[in-house]
Amino acid sequence: MMADSGVTYYVDATSGDDANTGLTSGAPWKSIDKVAAASLNPGDKVLFKRGEVWRSRLRLTCSGSAGKHIVFGAYGTGDKPILSGAELLSSWNDEGGNIWNAALNPECLVVWFDEDMGTKVANKPALAANDDWFWDTNVLYIYSDSDPGDKVIEGSNEWQCIDQNELSYLRFENLKVEKSRGGNIRIDGDATDIIISNVDCAKAFQEGIYVGVAGGAAVTPSNVVIEDCTVTLCNREDQIATPAIHQWLGTSGGDNLVIRNCTISSDIDVVNSGFARDGIMVDDGDNILIENNSISDFDHGIQMRGSLVDAKDVDTFVIRYNRIEVFDDAIWLNGTDEADSEIYYNLLVNTGDQHFDIIGEGGKIYNNTCYGGQSNAIAIQNDASSKVVFKNNIISHHANNKVIVNIDDTAGVDIANSTFDNNCYYRAAPSVDFWDYDGGGGGNFADWQSTHSMDANGINENPLYTAFGTDFTLQAGSGCRDAGVDVGLTRDYPGESVPQETSPAIGAYEYTG
Repeated sequence: MMADSGVTYYVDATSGDDANTGLTSGAPWKSIDKVAAASLNPGDKVLFKRGEVWRSRLRLTCSGSAGKHIVFGAYGTGDKPILSGAELLSSWNDEGGNIWNAALNPECLVVWFDEDMGTKVANKPALAANDDWFWDTNVLYIYSDSDPGDKVIEGSNEWQCIDQNELSYLRFENLKVEKSRGGNIRIDGDATDIIISNVDCAKAFQEGIYVGVAGGAAVTPSNVVIEDCTVTLCNREDQIATPAIHQWLGTSGGDNLVIRNCTISSDIDVVNSGFARDGIMVDDGDNILIENNSISDFDHGIQMRGSLVDAKDVDTFVIRYNRIEVFDDAIWLNGTDEADSEIYYNLLVNTGDQHFDIIGEGGKIYNNTCYGGQSNAIAIQNDASSKVVFKNNIISHHANNKVIVNIDDTAGVDIANSTFDNNCYYRAAPSVDFWDYDGGGGGNFADWQSTHSMDANGINENPLYTAFGTDFTLQAGSGCRDAGVDVGLTRDYPGESVPQETSPAIGAYEYTG
């Protein structure tokens, strides 16, 4: 916890009383409403008792100040305190025919049956299987062939668990937020210095964490840090594309966003509606850092959107030391125009589509290990000025019937503006060209070197991982050892110093013997 001075307030959902002072754990407040109504000052702390659950939206009204964040955290022992956006339903009426109803207001967008998401049906007569549900006029109807009172059934009817608009210098730590009908945490407007640390964020209908504009506001919060969090099973909406962590565009702001040391995951069950879901999407801002995250089971791992897509743009960013395993593009530079941005020492595993989908000027892409892609490994498209610098990367065990580099000739891309060198490529038994112009003709690796003067120092061979598919360190006989070029980086994916030999290794791992 930060060493901000101030008053500490305690909140206990079971034993608290809003008539208490809240100043000791022996005289705690009880409700979220009491916290929301409190006149908190810079440096104050509000601590929720571990093991307790609150089912109400925390709407904040007070800001901290520089060096004196208002902190919302935990006290006691046990599980993290839960701020839930779902109402617990217990009073059920039996209508017969396995149809039951309970009062629920406002409308819910998700119903949870013993932690599993139920199936929304179009109308009451369509209720036909366990965990089917339908809401109408403040009544929830479900199908259950046994007494639903024996289950834990929750209806997500709060838009957020934590909601703040244009407030600054706030810190949220050691909490669990879950099951909102919108986004679990929403940070809006002209705000700065928000820290979200060691928060478990689960089962939001839309974003797990949203940082962006609200209402008529046009400014995105700046200096937001999201660290050491788990964001799991969010993006449940099947009609719009919502990322797990999302920084949305405004006309200004959004600078200095940091997302680090987070585990961000979804599941394949909801990735089938035609609406892509991203682990992280950033729409605007300068000086963005995304590092040391594990991102899995989304359509796209990280999407950086730019002025070719929206009115705002993502400027300089660094994406490093992440592990990404997704069903579509691992890293999608969707219209960015910042050629100085860097993507390095990431591990991209079992990518369902492209490892790198580059629309715009691209950036500097160094020392990534990319294993098992199922489409074109690298797509460069939609900008004649693309300036991709691609060095020291491994693209291996790629689909034999897919090219490594696909150049969108229809958009006038000039590959001569880009630089590829000191990379290692491997397909076990390729049946198509190494590169092509959007399906309109290409060539093999030797042609890539001669026609385009690319990868003069590249290699087209098995990188010899220690264990294919599981351990991407290099064997002693790997041609990737000592075969890279110095690009100014000093540590590899697991944190070993670079170089270990005369030159850096190709890929995300230095050879350490």
